Amino acid sequence: MIWKALMSIAAMLLLLASSIEIVFPPKPVLLYNPSESAPVGWYKLRPKEPLANDTLVAAYAPEAARRLAHERDYLPYDYPLIKTIWAMPGAYICIQNNRVRVPNRPDIYQLKQDGLGRIMPKLSGCFTLGYDEYFLISKDVQAGFDSRYFGPVTGEMILGKVQYLGGRKNGPTLKRAVMEGEN
Repeated sequence: MIWKALMSIAAMLLLLASSIEIVFPPKPVLLYNPSESAPVGWYKLRPKEPLANDTLVAAYAPEAARRLAHERDYLPYDYPLIKTIWAMPGAYICIQNNRVRVPNRPDIYQLKQDGLGRIMPKLSGCFTLGYDEYFLISKDVQAGFDSRYFGPVTGEMILGKVQYLGGRKNGPTLKRAVMEGEN
């Protein structure tokens, strides 16, 4: 009798714990980036650190861009992008003739096609980022899929700053990178 009661309580606690995880999913601490638009490897998520220009962040693209990235095998649907903040809320951005201009920043350019010759989405016009909007780019890779093609992301789409820990074949192992990354 006691055994049945204990099993019932354990089952209810397990169900409750599962429900809590569904309602409040845990945030990842480590992320793996398989995309070449940022160094491939492991990143430590630092969600509480303040955001600024030139900060490397993990963020989800808008829904349509996530679907396109998945369809084209740029990145799995449920993976966040690893990108650099190029412009913060309030920044004025102009995209004309495939040139992206932000005051006090070097111009960057949109590609007309991806590496397989598929037409890239075309974003154009001038706009000011809203109070919670960020323009993210692949800073060191011209061919990255980023805000040049899908527009700004909101702050709620940004998981936080990230720190590269390593992961290339000839780079540090995850274990060593995590130990070194704690500094």
